[in-house]
Amino acid sequence: MLFIIMPAYNAEKTIKYAIKSVQKQSFKDWNLIIINDGSNDDTLSVCKEEANKDERIRVINQDNAGQFEARKNGLKLCDNISADDYVTFLDSDDAFYGSDNLESIIKNENRDIICTGFIPVFNNKNCNKIPFKSCRVFDDIVYEGESTLDALISFYGGSFLGDELWGKFFKVGIIKNAFESITVHPKRYAEDLIVNLYAFSNSNSIVLKSEIVLCYALGGVTSKFIPTFFDDFCIVDDVRTGLIKQFSYEDRFVKVSDVQMYNVAISWLEMCYHSGKYEEKK
Repeated sequence: MLFIIMPAYNAEKTIKYAIKSVQKQSFKDWNLIIINDGSNDDTLSVCKEEANKDERIRVINQDNAGQFEARKNGLKLCDNISADDYVTFLDSDDAFYGSDNLESIIKNENRDIICTGFIPVFNNKNCNKIPFKSCRVFDDIVYEGESTLDALISFYGGSFLGDELWGKFFKVGIIKNAFESITVHPKRYAEDLIVNLYAFSNSNSIVLKSEIVLCYALGGVTSKFIPTFFDDFCIVDDVRTGLIKQFSYEDRFVKVSDVQMYNVAISWLEMCYHSGKYEEKK
């Protein structure tokens, strides 16, 4: 069984296409859990209409609480699970690529975490046409035992895996434990990163797959000014500092983490300057 969790906020223009990309998959053993996060457009009615047609689709309606809480509430509906069940996340403006890659991955892998490639697109309706030239594709690589730390360390700066949750498939227990371990989470930036830190640090087997599974719609929140940018990264840095103590080669993690925090500080200052949010002196 694959559980697909989709937070949605004011997504009436894109969410039906995202849903259809799930339904056209050759892999049919899935549950799509849509969390309407206080939308003030027709998102909820679109979701209910699609759920009435397909019993594998479930809809949660909640007051606006943000993507992190929406996903966490969606996980609560991952019930009647087995040790082999997976969870993945799909944003309401993204879509699955093709129709067969999902089945190939779910049926042929049994790792704690499966990482797949994606195609970034400007319009998700074009995602099954010519791939965007900067698509991310992995070589087929397996990390097991201590080598999983080679995957984890990438989340300490310049992740080759990508900080995002989408495009990754987690064993249900791994991802639930990750969300439950987080007591303070970023408000807007690095929400995915903090979850990945906990998930990857508690995984015994991780695989990178060359298959492209997702079309990612460009132009999300990270392309805009984020007032909480630096504060959010400080929260993540506290988590990374705590996790460092668990590993034997601490120096390697500390050096990468320090460089990452330096880069984030510079990025924050540049963001403030170019957006004109503050006077030069401030």
